[in-house]
Amino acid sequence: MARLTPEVLVARIKTSRDEIALNRQIYEDADEYTNPFKNGFKDKNGAHNPNTKSYDSTAMIAANNFVNTMVSKFTPPFMRWAELLSGPAIKEDERAQLNKDLEKVSNITFSNINASNFATASPEMYWELGKGTGVLIVLEGDEFQPFNFIAPPLSQMGFLEGKRGTVDFITRTWKIKPGLIKQTWHKASIPASLQNLIGDDKRRSEEIEVVECFYYDYEDLVWHYDVLYEKEKHILYQSDSLTCPVIVVRWLKIPGFVTGIGPVVLALSDIKTLNKMKELMLKLAALNVFGVYTVTNDGVFNPSTIKMKPGAFIPVQRNGGPEGKTIEPLPTAGNFQVQEYMINDLKDQIRQIMLDNRLPPENGPVRSVFELSQRIKELSTDIGASFGRLMYEYIIPLFRRCLEIEKNKGLISLPEGIDIDNFFVQIRIVSPIAQQQSVEDLQRFTQAYQICQSIDPQIAELAFSLEKIPDFICEKLGSPASLLRDEEKRQEIKEMVVQRASQIVAQMMVAENSGGKNGK
Repeated sequence: MARLTPEVLVARIKTSRDEIALNRQIYEDADEYTNPFKNGFKDKNGAHNPNTKSYDSTAMIAANNFVNTMVSKFTPPFMRWAELLSGPAIKEDERAQLNKDLEKVSNITFSNINASNFATASPEMYWELGKGTGVLIVLEGDEFQPFNFIAPPLSQMGFLEGKRGTVDFITRTWKIKPGLIKQTWHKASIPASLQNLIGDDKRRSEEIEVVECFYYDYEDLVWHYDVLYEKEKHILYQSDSLTCPVIVVRWLKIPGFVTGIGPVVLALSDIKTLNKMKELMLKLAALNVFGVYTVTNDGVFNPSTIKMKPGAFIPVQRNGGPEGKTIEPLPTAGNFQVQEYMINDLKDQIRQIMLDNRLPPENGPVRSVFELSQRIKELSTDIGASFGRLMYEYIIPLFRRCLEIEKNKGLISLPEGIDIDNFFVQIRIVSPIAQQQSVEDLQRFTQAYQICQSIDPQIAELAFSLEKIPDFICEKLGSPASLLRDEEKRQEIKEMVVQRASQIVAQMMVAENSGGKNGK
């Protein structure tokens, strides 16, 4: 498939923005209550959005803890959360050596990731993922920062799904100063109008709108990257890659929709309800503190002068009887008291939906060890529906993208004839949330082995290949493969042990024979 023309790109760009535009109000409400100072959908030249609607901080704290949970459980900074491993196509006797070679590649990759800005960009992506769809752009960096990670807001993005149900057309619309185009894309083709703008001292600081387009070519099996100056339908820059530079992550996806639904959107009705209840409680508290009063007025009563607010004075003809009080408080219409458990119930629901399963406060009731362990297990259960999608759409594509950039820069080299295709080489997830499943597998094996051993130790020795158990344990726990001896070294040690045992037996027999003769 040939590259798309600027005219076709403009038409597809408009279509890709439609779903974001239709759900704009939902995303604005989500930002209003969880991150009220952000205004991604409101162009105010970088000014913070004034917090005028939020009366409760539960959603803000829960959203922040959601980001912290995702960072610590999926991509903890300065830790390995994925690694390369030999696939099923590799012969069993060759896997140990290949795993050691692949471990070196994994270590280099994470050294480069840690040297880049991933630790700062990934939390920004998780903020957007809380609304349903997160985006992380992975570009080639320089010699000091091998990767350049960019987490654009959802308001800049547009998506279209392809024939495989995956996102195969992605756009990002943002503003840039013309003078920075060459710095951003070194081989950019700048039209004459922008050249004149760059040369004009008075207009040099003006920004123009550009659209980055990423789309997949199903014939050539590559990703095309086009940077379009939409106003003049001019292509500024083009490049190709085997992996997609844009990682699009959906939390939960409903059939027929391109974007996802996140915990913040799921909890939005509870957040609004809690926020309204807090607002009414504050108004009631203000009325109880300041009160509403009536004052005597000898003129004609005028309803337009009534102001029902704390500290207001309402003119009336008299306050009870011919010689009523000069000033008297106005009785309130009712005693609006919201039960405390209703507030706490809403808070608990918001925290549960947004995976804010923190430990209880220290001044609360004593919690059992079983309850605390169950809280940890509930996280993997609550995130079960999204776990597979996050692995498929985020962790694996991100790791593959980093490996391609490293290969292009000459930083790594895979063994000849080996490719990352989950057949020869596979990507294994070793993040903390994935390790929980591995620990459960290890516990089940330990239980099975102990049951067999309790029946008869010889049965356990005959049934299980004891020499393979260390490999299984290291694989499940993510222990470095370099610590394991290869098959040849194990065989040498085994022969040495057998030889040593034979020598000991021979010495014992000689000593026994010598003792027998001396006794005679």
